[in-house]
Amino acid sequence: MVTRLLLLVLAAFCFIACQTVTEPEDVVVDGGFPLRVDVVNQNGGRIDGATVTWRLVTLPAAINDSTFFDDNGIPGGRGTTSNGSASFIVPMPVADPDILFVTKVDPPSTDQRYGQWQKNGAFRIDTAVVCDTTILRYELIYREYTACNSAPECPVLDIAVDPPTTPSRSATMGPFVQSDQPIVVSDVFLVPQPDPAKIRTTLFVNGVPATLPASIPIGTPYEIRFDVTYTEADGVVDELFVATLVVDRAGGGTCWQCTSLVSVKSRPQTPCDCPPDTTFVLGAPNRIGVCTGQTKDTTVALNLTNTNTECALIYRLRTSALPVSTDDVDLLRMNGSRRTQITIPPGETLDSITVRMSPTTNGIFDQRFVFDVIKQTQTGQEPCPDPLVVEVRVDAGLPTCRIDFAASSLFRQNGNVWETVPLENCVGLTTVSPLRQKSIVIRNDGQCPVTINLTSPDPQFVYTPTEATIPPNGSVTVRIHFQPDPSRVYPTSRCGPRVSTFPSTLSFAGCLVETHPIRGVVLDPDECAIATTPTLYQHGATDNAGRRWITVLDILRDRIELKENATLDTAAIYVRSIATTGAPNVGSVNAARLESFQDASGCWVLFHKIPVNLLSLSKPICEIFGDFICPVLPTGDCSVDVVAGDVVIFERNGLYGIIWIKNLSWSNRSATALPQVEMELCYPLF
Repeated sequence: MVTRLLLLVLAAFCFIACQTVTEPEDVVVDGGFPLRVDVVNQNGGRIDGATVTWRLVTLPAAINDSTFFDDNGIPGGRGTTSNGSASFIVPMPVADPDILFVTKVDPPSTDQRYGQWQKNGAFRIDTAVVCDTTILRYELIYREYTACNSAPECPVLDIAVDPPTTPSRSATMGPFVQSDQPIVVSDVFLVPQPDPAKIRTTLFVNGVPATLPASIPIGTPYEIRFDVTYTEADGVVDELFVATLVVDRAGGGTCWQCTSLVSVKSRPQTPCDCPPDTTFVLGAPNRIGVCTGQTKDTTVALNLTNTNTECALIYRLRTSALPVSTDDVDLLRMNGSRRTQITIPPGETLDSITVRMSPTTNGIFDQRFVFDVIKQTQTGQEPCPDPLVVEVRVDAGLPTCRIDFAASSLFRQNGNVWETVPLENCVGLTTVSPLRQKSIVIRNDGQCPVTINLTSPDPQFVYTPTEATIPPNGSVTVRIHFQPDPSRVYPTSRCGPRVSTFPSTLSFAGCLVETHPIRGVVLDPDECAIATTPTLYQHGATDNAGRRWITVLDILRDRIELKENATLDTAAIYVRSIATTGAPNVGSVNAARLESFQDASGCWVLFHKIPVNLLSLSKPICEIFGDFICPVLPTGDCSVDVVAGDVVIFERNGLYGIIWIKNLSWSNRSATALPQVEMELCYPLF
């Protein structure tokens, strides 16, 4: 763990080297300094998925793992490396000697190879100076655990030297740790065979050179190191080798082997030479997403070192060659300063450029910055033949949303294709059962809010919302159902031909443009209605025990229910009177009158009596409706006189119900029995 004392010493050095104390101390230049953190392994390979956390700590302070918690209130930021890098803007005060910049790098959580081998155990904590455009490079150590019959993926190695300044460099395969049994590292060879004076291969076991073949116990780390050395006399070298590592079991037989590409390059430094043709692409393969009307600055790491010893290199932007307006994509800085030209002395580096993206309209913006390269010699300037090119590919506020078919009940999977399911409903209903609704989930996977619109040419398909704005990384759920129009289901009359299927389309516009077929299916009336068997007494009747009976049928939207102790103004259907002869229980119940409550607008229910004298039903009550509704119903009234066996069709607000008078009887076998109307009822129907 980095100690507080160590950090304090480093902090003192940082601010002496970079800051001059002035007033006020909280000044932040230009919103902050661009910072890029590169995370690599010990072979220089870029690490994706590493977590980089930085904090601005006020001294004195103890620095430990808790410093980097999200809820500690300390200013800072966090990011995950992509292509080995994470970028930030650090609002570092330029004149406060008590502010310390600290970083913590955690290896990818899903990669167990990095274990506990880091500078601080499972992670590493460092300090750095941030007072201009800054690039930090952190190395994480990994160990590749292996087992027989399970070869590891050996890395691609790039080894480049620049004699005479840097004539030698090395790279390693490994370290490897065998986890299941003792092994023998039998051989490692390069194809084609290199000059041993230029490329030397060495096995290291526990950090100590060993001779091949070498026996290695379980759990002992080992690695293969390639040492490359070239001189200026060797000229330009660009070679590619295939390295093969052969590992056998201690008792004989192959354990595993792997191959790796080894790229070896040597480019001797010259007194004054032009750099090679170089192109950088930012936004590939995925373009940089920028919300229209907003500004986003991005730093492009170049790391172009002037290897010359006797001349500087000038990089000058061709402002006349820009394909995109600088209002949309502009060059903001070179090496952290606002300029379009920079001079790089011998041994210095063009570290980066910063690009500002501020598109004013939706669209694709492919900017191409071309920098002429010029040698500055003692005798004057000489143009180089090849320019430096930086391409920036921007996606400004374009569609980034999608339908989540798996989460949408409107779709089902048929092989590799998602197809819509039928939308079923009954005709004439004013309410929609949740079982008749389907859902469409639309997700916004982008960085900008997006708006979607839904349309269908058929108004029978009802969906909500019809328009929605989805936030970045958010979603919206659209509910859709089929509401069949009676005039289209029965285009001539209720008793004419019936249309049961309505094909149409549902179109999405806005952040995505798609059209999907949809189909509405009209259910049979009996599939939507509910059958009940209510028994009604004469409204307000009092039995011999003094109990008063108040029973009514009340229609609530698309359902009907029996209520007790209800007033007449809630009664869609009630019994006005019952005609009897004789004493209770021993006499007969002859007839009854059904009525509906009336107000200024008329009666709630209109009755149509069909005197058919049905002593029993040959099929369920809901299914006999179609036998009586056509061709023409009898004239309706607000009341109806019935006897046992009668059929009554009633209607309310365009919906129908059917009643079969099953029996007129006494409620029980006692002297307090009341006359009652026993019925079977089905509602709602159309």
